Amino acid sequence: YAIQTCDQLKEIELKRQLCSEPLHVEAGLFYASIKAQLTEEPLRVEKTSTLLEQVKKGLASFQAPQIDLFPEKKELINQYLSYIDIELSHLKGEPVQATKQQLHELLISVSNEILKERIEKKLEELDHGL
Repeated sequence: YAIQTCDQLKEIELKRQLCSEPLHVEAGLFYASIKAQLTEEPLRVEKTSTLLEQVKKGLASFQAPQIDLFPEKKELINQYLSYIDIELSHLKGEPVQATKQQLHELLISVSNEILKERIEKKLEELDHGL
């Protein structure tokens, strides 16, 4: 079941279009999360980092002039890129307090409810040591 779900999420992510974001980036992030959970513990951090880098690369593929036509999407993409960078820094060993501070700062600037929920969930996980 998890593999089938991953396949479907990956398919959604690959069909990315700027006008329908954050659908595709969220699919990519869920895909990364599920695949990482299916990976054995010693390799989990490395796998998660690799998958997040792939999502980041996909987001970074939105470039001018396309992205300049949608300023609200440009801001959203940049906020997701910031979120992914914070996640990657945490995986590389950044202290929890620094990660939480960065997430709080990002949360203040986010207006998209989906990203807000993702950040709030991550903050809860960090509070509970997950």
